[in-house]
Amino acid sequence: MFNFSLICFPFQEATEQGAAAGGRRELKSLPFISYLSALQQSQLLSDDIVNGPDMMGKVNGEQYSPIPVLLDVSRVVPLYSLVQDNITKEAFKSATMSSYWCAGKGDVIDNWCRCDLSAFSREGLPNCSPLRQPILHLATYLEPSSTMVALEWTDIEPVIGYKVSDYIIQHKRVEDPSEPDVYTGGIRTPDLPIMRRPALPSAPLSPHYNYEL
Repeated sequence: MFNFSLICFPFQEATEQGAAAGGRRELKSLPFISYLSALQQSQLLSDDIVNGPDMMGKVNGEQYSPIPVLLDVSRVVPLYSLVQDNITKEAFKSATMSSYWCAGKGDVIDNWCRCDLSAFSREGLPNCSPLRQPILHLATYLEPSSTMVALEWTDIEPVIGYKVSDYIIQHKRVEDPSEPDVYTGGIRTPDLPIMRRPALPSAPLSPHYNYEL
């Protein structure tokens, strides 16, 4: 399953224009090859000069946000340094970890997991757990520009119903597994399958959830 996120940042001219306009930033685009040429001329492609971007992640409270985080970079940096920078990777991992998912058991409510009776261990402890963190790489479908780079990652989801769409996670409770799937909102990815958690004969049937991202 593929999710997509964007890092948006202004280049130097836009930053200077924003400062002159009372701090308001105006993002502009220019061809990627022109952007690389400008970096070479300003020697920003040198590893010993680039120490990593200053950034600010937007996350709601202490919970992981289901919406991909936008990172604002305060200065011009090579795109490859954003992908290789450890702080950037950790920020995206935190932003893209799915707090909407249980480990195949329990109900999903808002941004947390409520375990059902079958999700408790013999000791009575809950057996819900978050997903493994995704591995980031540059997306091949969109060429980077001076103001935008697309990252792509693969999530390994448990076998609960899901469907992938861009940017927003929505969920719909389906009481009857034979009920037709109904999805609202979002930009869908049509070529991805819908998977459902199979009902176990020896266990009570739990509600199913279908998801869009």
